[in-house]
Amino acid sequence: GALFVGEKYEVLSEIGQGGLGIVYKARHLIADRLVAIKLLLPGKHLDKKTIVRFQREAKTAMGLKHPNIAGVQDIGIHNQMPYIVMEFVEGDPLKSYIENDSLTDTQKLEILKQSCLALDYAHKDGVVHRDIKPANIMVSTNSDGSLNVKVIDFGIAKILDDEGTDLTQLTMMGAPMTPN
Repeated sequence: GALFVGEKYEVLSEIGQGGLGIVYKARHLIADRLVAIKLLLPGKHLDKKTIVRFQREAKTAMGLKHPNIAGVQDIGIHNQMPYIVMEFVEGDPLKSYIENDSLTDTQKLEILKQSCLALDYAHKDGVVHRDIKPANIMVSTNSDGSLNVKVIDFGIAKILDDEGTDLTQLTMMGAPMTPN
């Protein structure tokens, strides 16, 4: 039988896996549109604090409305596993374009421009992406040949107040840099 997340979403296929969960391509049953669902998998990392933080950050990401940001549309819990529903983005990650070395200089600049517009918008709204990388920048080609860029995965965003103070009290991973 078909796999359903909650009562609203039919899972069509797996898109990818990350450190904390799986991302699925799914169909919103009522609206009859494609969505991407990120489902946090059970494990040591999935404690109550992590779930609360995930939901809080997903709610913040829901407020980001920009043509170069894949919007968060819904959040929920399915079989004790939190999930976030995002706009499904056609295209390929920038990572694959880099690996294939298939972009012109003009296209590279256009991708950079659209990515910066998205991040600037989010920063002005007090949201920092925290995981910007080629795998989180989706690129598609419009019918006229122009590129369309969407920054994805604001689910681990860092929320800042007006003074730039970290309100999430997230710990930084890795060691501090020291000068040579």
